[in-house]
Amino acid sequence: MTYGQIPYAHSPYAGAALDEVPPPNQVIPPPIPGGTTTYEWVAENGFYPWTWTGWAGARLPMPSLPGGLVVVPHQETGIVEVMGWWPDAAILQFIRITDDGTRTPVRGGYGVVVEGATRVNSVSNPSFETGLNGWVPGTGSPTLSRPAGGAAEGDSYMRAVRTGVGSIGLTAPLASYTPAATATVSVALRFPLRPTSLTATVSWQDSGGGALTSNVITFTADEINECVSQWARLTRTVTPPAGAVTPGLNITVGGVPAGGAVEVDAVVLEAGTSDGSYFDGDMLAAIWLGVTDLSASLLSPIVTINDADCPLDVPVTYMVADPSITGGYAVVPAITLPSVGRFCWLTHPARAAPMRCDLREVPTLQREIDQGVFWPIGRRHAVTVSSRRRSATADLVFNAMSFSERDALLDFMDDGTPLLLRAPASFGYGPGRWWALGTVTEDRESRLAHQDAMILTAHSTEVDTPSPFIEVIA
Repeated sequence: MTYGQIPYAHSPYAGAALDEVPPPNQVIPPPIPGGTTTYEWVAENGFYPWTWTGWAGARLPMPSLPGGLVVVPHQETGIVEVMGWWPDAAILQFIRITDDGTRTPVRGGYGVVVEGATRVNSVSNPSFETGLNGWVPGTGSPTLSRPAGGAAEGDSYMRAVRTGVGSIGLTAPLASYTPAATATVSVALRFPLRPTSLTATVSWQDSGGGALTSNVITFTADEINECVSQWARLTRTVTPPAGAVTPGLNITVGGVPAGGAVEVDAVVLEAGTSDGSYFDGDMLAAIWLGVTDLSASLLSPIVTINDADCPLDVPVTYMVADPSITGGYAVVPAITLPSVGRFCWLTHPARAAPMRCDLREVPTLQREIDQGVFWPIGRRHAVTVSSRRRSATADLVFNAMSFSERDALLDFMDDGTPLLLRAPASFGYGPGRWWALGTVTEDRESRLAHQDAMILTAHSTEVDTPSPFIEVIA
């Protein structure tokens, strides 16, 4: 027989009521919004979802921006940490945007290969943060409750209790599954009293709705012991049968003692092979594919870039983009990387970390030009032939307050690579200047030989920004 429930749209979601109490006098949780409201009663096995036609199969449309980024300025190290993601992206591009609209590729971040796969958790109520919606009591017709506090993840978990000794069966609500060669099942379990057996069954249907061979996972005695009186995470990978399209997930705990219970939290069923770590749409780089806390969730791998070229004390924003034809981009609100007093930063394009330095004085900038002045016969004014005025040259003078600081500065200057000098905005140098440092002079200024305060003077020429594709060495 079938049992009908009030449609979701006709009653408040959290308080949806039943027309009648289904056999055997057990109130089932309300359904997942958008899913079916019809269940099938099977006398020997309890309740099972009849179908989840609104959710099974194809991935749902994205309800919000699927990718994004988080930007964290680190004043003490002179960098901006940029964490970006985009679902199913093979390559990501990171771009810095100044307040005048200038877009600059972030060094080491313009064409980053994304490591790791995008994950989709098909369990549409994985951690019971809103309710027990969609979960169906099966074998033993257990009574389900939702205790708060002490959960494996979040604030709530599910407890299933039956009368007397026996088995407890639970069926999870699933959604948005994309077939793959393997599938990963992972669940956090806790048993107040030790049961005798634990199995998880992944059932399968083909594209026409026909039943296929199920994957039956039998957990070991040691794995059961891990779950007694404490949360333990159990993970297995299975190989679906040929043609498998739509999964189902049932957890059965056998030999539950009188007064015993099964406590469940943080459930994952995903296509592909993973470590089984828990995720849902509330986590960084993740989104819900439907109703918050009550739908499948998607988690993208995070790419982290440290921008050591960001100007100081001025607003900048960042963009992450997936350049593929199905990609997109996201932009974060403007942030500011504050300076540290009067100190500047030297950035080497092939090094991950910049070096804080003390610029002794504001350098005198000289901008030369090649120019000829000629006096034609019979003319009052001369004519000129000129090149374009050259970029600035200057003597950059740095204080070195110890031998180790001197050595670090010399090491930075050793290979002759242009260096970026970023100064506080009050210096009036703008976003920073790239300098080719020529001859470096070390001067102790009449100090004794053992005294370690000195100055380093580098005759420098302002140069173009090096290629953003220079490999950054950690």
